[in-house]
Amino acid sequence: MKVLSLVLLVFVLAACDGDGEGSPDDLPEPMCISQVGSEAPDFLGLTEAEAADLAEQRELQVREVGRDGECFAVTDDLRTDRINLEFRDDRVVGAAIY
Repeated sequence: MKVLSLVLLVFVLAACDGDGEGSPDDLPEPMCISQVGSEAPDFLGLTEAEAADLAEQRELQVREVGRDGECFAVTDDLRTDRINLEFRDDRVVGAAIY
């Protein structure tokens, strides 16, 4: 139980690095994420590597739909096993499952 509590504490402290970078309130508005589908706010502010890790934990495939203001051509198929991510400066600014 102590080990589990310690591991949990480490994750909480790592998430609260105190620099404010990546806070969803400080992120620019996404330009490429479709307005349909379900938003995934827990991905917002993560780095690309962190988002990939979270997607893997949730058994989701990652699709990059935009980066640094450039939107990419994507198919319009509905996939509930895929997270669509838009990045700015290696941070997720938009995330949705559609």
